[in-house]
Amino acid sequence: MAAFLSGSESHPAEPSDYAFTADFVSSIFVEDRRIPQQRARVHVAAPSVRVELAPEESDRAYNEIILYDFGQKKMRRIFLDDRIYFEHSISSALVEKAMLEGWIPWEDFPNIKRQSIKLKEDVVNGHPCRLMLHERVLTVSGVKGEERRIRSYHLRWEASDLNFLPVRIIYFMNDGGGVMVEYENIRAGRPDPVLFQTPEGFLHLSPF
Repeated sequence: MAAFLSGSESHPAEPSDYAFTADFVSSIFVEDRRIPQQRARVHVAAPSVRVELAPEESDRAYNEIILYDFGQKKMRRIFLDDRIYFEHSISSALVEKAMLEGWIPWEDFPNIKRQSIKLKEDVVNGHPCRLMLHERVLTVSGVKGEERRIRSYHLRWEASDLNFLPVRIIYFMNDGGGVMVEYENIRAGRPDPVLFQTPEGFLHLSPF
């Protein structure tokens, strides 16, 4: 597969252009079943992301939004009805997941190499797309200095009418299952900067 991908290239949106609003839907595949996991409204102006969670039971769920700053590696969970918020650090694993699921653009790391190849033209959620196969090769060193390479693959449907923002992503987990992410009702462009700010007068309750 590495030889198959060599020499190919992809041209995703540059970070300064990576801005949109959309409905985010994620599902996992277990054997022959597709299980919905999360639905939310997302506002993106990389490296900032606002996630407005869609409660499954609106009469019992908290009215919560999450603000991510992947540049500063900080996140805030804001509870609107209670007018309080908590701040946490963002882990490297969460940064990688955000890139994988299309919240923020890819960033290269010294120990990770990426290659891509275009598979075909397609239409997803009303958008003309190119379907891209992406390969990531992670190089890790063992205790004796030996190197080991771990390969992973994911598919991205990138909309040509949206500066190649992703509208569908499928990636695969170590247990053999898969995750599908879809962006519906996507609108390119920078959201209002106010959306990425903590509302005034909210009480900061982080105990750490």
